[in-house]
Amino acid sequence: MPQLPEALDGLIELALDLRWSWSYRSDVLWEQLDGELWSRTRNPWLLLQNLDAAKFDVLARDGAFLALLQEHLQYHRQESRREGWFQKNIPRHSCNASTISVWSSVFPRPYPSTLAGLVCLRVTT
Repeated sequence: MPQLPEALDGLIELALDLRWSWSYRSDVLWEQLDGELWSRTRNPWLLLQNLDAAKFDVLARDGAFLALLQEHLQYHRQESRREGWFQKNIPRHSCNASTISVWSSVFPRPYPSTLAGLVCLRVTT
């Protein structure tokens, strides 16, 4: 992957967050990098690895793109801090050192419905 200008460092943070696999909210951001490649792959990490440095330099000077990036970063960070369903509904004491958490993505995109979930398995001895 080409070295990203500092102004675009947030793209890495967003690309590594797997929410893009079921949320289409950030599609508009990734489409601006390379609409054709995005429509073929739907994978932001792959997109970042395949763009040339000149494209990143142009985007780093594009005020509208930088504003859009900051909007998505702010939303991402806000959502990351928010208490999720699991934290609200599973008592803290039910998941401890004898618990194994497993992430399962059943159907990757581009299927219309992505089924994924966090399974908490209790280990008993």
